[in-house]
Amino acid sequence: MAISQYLKTFAGRPVARYEISKRYSTLANKAWRVAAEYHYGELETPFIESLTPLIAAPKVSEVSTLVVGPWDGIVYDSASSAETIELLVAAAPKLASVKAMFFGDIVYRDTEISWIQHRDISPLLSAYQLEEFALRGVGGLQIGQLKLPHMKRLTFQAGGLPSEIIRQIVACEMPNLESLDLWLGVEQYWGNATADDLAPILDGCFPKVKRLALCNKEKLYELLPAILTAPILKKLQRLDLSMSTLIDEEAELLLSHAKPLKKLKELDLSQNFLSADMVEQLKNAGLPLIANDQRQVEVYDDEVYRYAVTGE
Repeated sequence: MAISQYLKTFAGRPVARYEISKRYSTLANKAWRVAAEYHYGELETPFIESLTPLIAAPKVSEVSTLVVGPWDGIVYDSASSAETIELLVAAAPKLASVKAMFFGDIVYRDTEISWIQHRDISPLLSAYQLEEFALRGVGGLQIGQLKLPHMKRLTFQAGGLPSEIIRQIVACEMPNLESLDLWLGVEQYWGNATADDLAPILDGCFPKVKRLALCNKEKLYELLPAILTAPILKKLQRLDLSMSTLIDEEAELLLSHAKPLKKLKELDLSQNFLSADMVEQLKNAGLPLIANDQRQVEVYDDEVYRYAVTGE
């Protein structure tokens, strides 16, 4: 399923576009969107023309949350985010109060999630003292080994998250990280992470993590044994395995490992392929289950197909 709508809220704030003609009593209560604008695929407003009025605003020091949408050249040309990163790094002194950033609020009308191209985002992460960072698309992405002492919530949305990116995430020092959200994706779009790649996370390399999402995963059953015996389960409050491909036969492993899962406050299995009967069994086993919007397998020429929610 393609992502079709731009964010309406982020980090607990409604998303808005700064308008020079308006008078704002404060800039602290919105997630400010900066983005290039396109009309029928043609660039109408360059990214810099969206960013400049915001950083020139009299109360720019109040801005705490940014949502970065499409940049120049992403439609048709699949331009990378490199130039946009440079602009945001240069603007960082003006935006010194920014603590939360969504980078790449891009929908399928702009380009598919697996076509989004980045480069090295370490200058961006180093320029801001972010507590929350979310990134959509991982093509060409490099993170490096960063010290991010303020980071509490980190999200990577992808049609496929390569194992190399996971290794770079693990290599970062994030002693205060509380929430980690990884869209693992599908092999066709480079989502090749294995249980071995995820082992440091499952072993608790980020000691304060209370919420872990290993979601949007093709062949989730391959990871289940490692997840259900992971040391991190002892301290997790929320485990998100949504948007994936679990069927009843695979979900039976959850029943046989129900004891550690009962300690969770939330186990999210939404948008998998579970029957109503299996959902009821999991609830009766005492699991704190969220299981909304279960999907049906597709059958063509006697072949059964099931997909992670977001791929291309």
